[in-house]
Amino acid sequence: MIKLWIYLNFIFILVSGCASTQKNIHWKSQFYPSSLHVRRPPFLPADPTVSGGGEDFKSKPLPDEKFNCEKKDYLFSKLNIEKIQKCLQEIKQNIEVLYRLKREPLPSLYLDENEQNPSCLIKELNEIPVPREIIFRTQENENSQLSCYTSRLEWEANRWMDIKLPKDKIALKIKLPLEKPPKSREGWMGLLTTWALSVYWEEKGLASIVLPDALCLRCFGVKEFDDKELVLEKQWP
Repeated sequence: MIKLWIYLNFIFILVSGCASTQKNIHWKSQFYPSSLHVRRPPFLPADPTVSGGGEDFKSKPLPDEKFNCEKKDYLFSKLNIEKIQKCLQEIKQNIEVLYRLKREPLPSLYLDENEQNPSCLIKELNEIPVPREIIFRTQENENSQLSCYTSRLEWEANRWMDIKLPKDKIALKIKLPLEKPPKSREGWMGLLTTWALSVYWEEKGLASIVLPDALCLRCFGVKEFDDKELVLEKQWP
């Protein structure tokens, strides 16, 4: 299990060390939302800078049998969706709110301080949880087989010459009131997911790499993929 976990945890590090490995990066603009799984374990990941067998070579505690993978709705299990819905529907004033990414200890988008921030938003949605890693299924093209891909949030990106910058360069701007507010709980969960994943999108799309099926199945907690009800949706731009 430890070997599999190390592979999963460092899969991006192994392919991003030099320019010659850029061919391993796949830029995705669409995937199957129902296949989306997230990782946001409440403990520090293994440190990629230490040597094998070192104190920080593996995460503490070790991940569970699914590598701490969860379905996407897990991200918002501690949020009161009904109160968030009520708050956003009651906002009539034309304003823009800014959420800024904080990567540690757990990645989240935090509402930036502003006098115009609605009080209900400060109370009900001051923080939007963000996954450390996402795992999903999609295709290279219409005729290709489905494959698993993974994308990770870089935990060292907000640094300059090994100095941690006071504010992350990644932020989410939301215009209120919402132009087309969702009409169902599922729709609101989808909107929150879109906001949470906004930190992953780059100009070319979603930077991802192929994840072997064996690891993907383990992450999903299944013995085989069920692709009968998958619906491909464009997620970017």
